[in-house]
Amino acid sequence: MLKATYSINEVSKMTGLTTRTIRNYLSDGIATASKIDGKWVFSEDNFLAMLENPYIAPAIKAKNYAPVFDFLKADKKPGNELCLVIDRCVVESDFAPLVSKVCDLMKDVENVEFRCEKKDKNIRFIFTGDEEQVKKIYMQI
Repeated sequence: MLKATYSINEVSKMTGLTTRTIRNYLSDGIATASKIDGKWVFSEDNFLAMLENPYIAPAIKAKNYAPVFDFLKADKKPGNELCLVIDRCVVESDFAPLVSKVCDLMKDVENVEFRCEKKDKNIRFIFTGDEEQVKKIYMQI
C-alpha cells in the first residue's frame, strides 16, 4: 500500500500556514519533507510529525481557528455561508486516506476555506464558506 503524499500547497491549505512559513520550517530543520523534481513532497509521516511538532502545532492551532472567528465576526456576507467543524474519531491507518480524500474534494472548490488538525485520535476539519459548497463536501466525507 502506498502512503499518501501532500504537496506544500496542500499542507498550506490544510494547516493555514503560508507556503513561505512551511519552507522556513523545512530550511530550519523543524519540519521534514522530500524534494522530488524540485518540489517539496510530504509523506504521511512527515505531515503527521508536523501536526504534532510542539513548535509548529501552536501556530497551526491559531491558524485553524481564524476562519471560525472571521466567520462569526463578519456582519455582512455575500450570500448564505456555513461554518462547519467536524471532529472524526479515526484509527491511525485511516488518517491519511481521509485527509487525501478531503484534499481531492477541495482541489476544484472555490469560496470555501479548509483546515485540518490532528487531536489525539481525532481529526478536526474546519470548513467555512459558501453554504451549498460546504454541504456538498460534507456529504462526500
